[in-house]
Parts: sequence; C-alpha cells; structure tokens
Amino acid sequence: MRLRPTPRCCGFSVPELMVALALGLLLVGAVFMSYAATLAGSRHQRALGEMGEGATLALSLLRRDLLQAGYIHPDALDGDRFMPADPVILQRAVFGCDRAFVAASANVGQGQCNPVGAVGDAIEINFEAARDTALQTADGRLADCVGNALKMPSGQDQPGAATERTRIPAAHRYFVLPAVANGPPVALACASARSGAERLVPHVEALHIRYGVSAGWQADDPSTRRPQRYVAAKDFRPIDWPSVVAVRLCVLMRSAGSVLPANEAQTSAYRDCEGQQQNSNDGVLRRAFVTTVGLRNREAAQ
Repeated sequence: MRLRPTPRCCGFSVPELMVALALGLLLVGAVFMSYAATLAGSRHQRALGEMGEGATLALSLLRRDLLQAGYIHPDALDGDRFMPADPVILQRAVFGCDRAFVAASANVGQGQCNPVGAVGDAIEINFEAARDTALQTADGRLADCVGNALKMPSGQDQPGAATERTRIPAAHRYFVLPAVANGPPVALACASARSGAERLVPHVEALHIRYGVSAGWQADDPSTRRPQRYVAAKDFRPIDWPSVVAVRLCVLMRSAGSVLPANEAQTSAYRDCEGQQQNSNDGVLRRAFVTTVGLRNREAAQ
C-alpha cells in the first residue's frame, strides 16, 4: 500500500507574518497620528477659547471704568454745572503712561509716569464713585476696582453704607504685572488711590493704549466729538489730556501653557497690537483683541 505524505500544519510563513506586522504597524501609526492631531486641535481650540474669555473680561473691566471717566455725581451745583468733589476729575478724566506709574496707589489725579520703568502702557481713570457707578462691598460701602472700600476725601473710612448723596473721588490704574517665578502668571492688574495692585485677569501679556483726541471739541457740535487722531501716551503734553474723547484698547493674550509640543520646531504666527505679524516659537499661542471706547462724560469738562 502506498503511503500518502502527511500534510503540513496550517499557519503563516515568516514572510507572511512580516507583511502582516508591517501592515498592522502602519494602521496603528495612522490611528495614533489621527489621535495626536485631534488632541492637538482640541488643545488649540481650548486655548483659543480661554484666551477669548480672558480678553472679554479684561476689556469689559476697562470699558466699564472708561465709561465713568470724568463722571460727576449730580449732587452739588454751581449755576447750571455740576461741581466735582475734586476738580482733577475734569482736568484729566484719563491719563496714561508708557512705562507704568511711579506709585500705582497715588491719590486721585496724582499718578506720575515712571521715566525709567519697564516698557508697558498704563492708564489712570478718574471719576466720582457713587452707588450707580461703583462696586460695593458686602456692607454697602463704595468699593474700588479690586473690591476694597474707598476712603472718603478726608482720608477717613466711609461711615456706613453709601446713600444716594455719597460721592467719593476715585482713581483706577490699570497695567500689566509680570509673571512671578513659581508664582502667579502675567496678568492685567488694577490699583486704586489707596489700594495696592492686584491681579485681575491672568495671561494678559501686554496692554496697548492709544488716546483719541479732538482739539476742536465743542459741546454744541456733535461732529467735533469724533477723535481726529489716536496718540500714544508718550506723545502727550499735560495740557492735552482734556482733549481725549475716546480710548482704543488692545490686550495681547497668551495661552496658559505651551500648546505645541516642546520638541516640535513649529511656529505660531499672530498679529500684535500694532498690527505687525509676529512669530511665537515657544509653543505658546498669542492673540490680540481690540476695542474702542468713547468717553461719554467728556461734555462735563466744558
């Protein structure tokens, strides 16, 4: 009887296994790359959302105070004009520096620019705080931009909750505080006439301010209330500040951390507050946000 050869056991050859392994690796690599791209896109979008929220808050705080700049509480009259508790409120409803202030907590209208400080725009906004223009503490006292109770013009504490006739000269000064090593990040800060600076909005890398002036301003001619040009604080003379009718604000936001992997030499381009294209090579996203605020109490200065 003739014997038949025993058939081989079922399986794959070494070349077949190598081909299958290569195809599997390609598939896993494609899935991983897709996941990594999705994760990077998610980080990017989340960072943009956080930056937008921060910019909205920062610009809202500045806008709120600028709309009160030069405000006089209608309590005291001299003929047909309201009388301010402090005349500096009319003389310079706003005042700016391009190298921060010598003393951020100086008295109302007495902020002075630091001639040798670090470059960075800062703004002082003066107005009369009243129940309808200022924040209030839990016990009803008028508060400054950081939530501390304002002092009376005499320097004394407020006697109690504000009434309809309570008015206190206030000065809010906004600027950017740098990051602290192993501490809080760079942030938009505010200080008042008697309160030190406190960080309000984190990750504001720069504050850029231009002042709209109308030298021919007339109370009875609305067309003259439009700014004729926008000027940097360093180009102002002391006598020019009453001619400011609008303020253009720009905040340069940065993401809370690196969005691009540190080992990837990628560049994220953005336009700064001057409209110039810049490149960010540290993996951090940056975006500039701009708004313009008209000074609605400008008429009180005439």
